[in-house]
Amino acid sequence: PKSNIAVTGLYMYPPDVVQVAKKLVPSLRGELEISELNMHYVLRENARINVLEDECVWFDTGTPQSLHEASEYVSKLQQRTGEMSACIEEMAWKNGFMSDSDLIQAFGRYPIDSHYGSYLRGIIDND
Repeated sequence: PKSNIAVTGLYMYPPDVVQVAKKLVPSLRGELEISELNMHYVLRENARINVLEDECVWFDTGTPQSLHEASEYVSKLQQRTGEMSACIEEMAWKNGFMSDSDLIQAFGRYPIDSHYGSYLRGIIDND
């Protein structure tokens, strides 16, 4: 590889993606390559690339065993830190995309006895 950066596979495309994909030429492997589709948008400055920080961990979970390993890692991390991994509402709230009242409304969607709802309730309680 020409870089030490890997594409992790989380893509969100604009509405014209189907038309763009139809214009792709199959690679030597005879397949349409997702990297070619991505480059279409990068070259037109219509893509945002985010490089994950060093403390981020990426798992290729394409097999049952690797999915299990990733699940175990997340479970142990959450147990040791007391924090929820990838809690979207928490991240949005901490980054100012949600107000306190938005967060309260969000955790109101979860049953009182749910682990996730309890975690969200604790975010405001601990702040």
